[in-house]
Amino acid sequence: MKHLVKYLFVLILLSGMLSVQYASMASAKLKSQTEISAVGKGGLPPLAVKREILVKIGGGKSPFLTALDNVSHSSEGIFTSNVDDTKVALISVDELKNKVSANEPVLILDVRSSESYANSRLKIKGALHFSVRKLKFRLSFPPLKDVPKDRAVVTYCACPSEEASIVAAKVLLDNGFKNVKALKGGWTEWQKANGPVEARATN
Repeated sequence: MKHLVKYLFVLILLSGMLSVQYASMASAKLKSQTEISAVGKGGLPPLAVKREILVKIGGGKSPFLTALDNVSHSSEGIFTSNVDDTKVALISVDELKNKVSANEPVLILDVRSSESYANSRLKIKGALHFSVRKLKFRLSFPPLKDVPKDRAVVTYCACPSEEASIVAAKVLLDNGFKNVKALKGGWTEWQKANGPVEARATN
């Protein structure tokens, strides 16, 4: 009889432990789904929260996320790297429009995602498209290889807070370019301002 009571007690104890573990897992899953749902409804969470959501979805860090971790936003419109304090300045749409209209020597890099780029028929006049994750590799080949390090460079994307263009600018600065800025408002603000555009190349 004593052995039976002891056996039942162990079963009850194990059952309780499993219930607590299951409840904890369910709570974590619900929290993750709530955060992702908020993004889907148009809510744009802070950079750190977006990073956490991307890690949950992807199951790990990509080179893009690693670079994104090293960027913080200041109220002055300057984005600072937490690694070496490299600062990425922003350029306004009007400033870039004036440079393009005056035919100033400025290299414009379109770093929109492949999907965003493919879904658009247009790009900023004279811009070259490169994905952020391949940008460092492409610096070793023409045409980027032949660009003078002191040439004015502007990066732009279609992100809500210029995340991709800032990461791209950071890659360029880390590889010796001295005059790199990210376009404030990116592709969305450029279209609103009726900035000069041209048809993108089609494969």
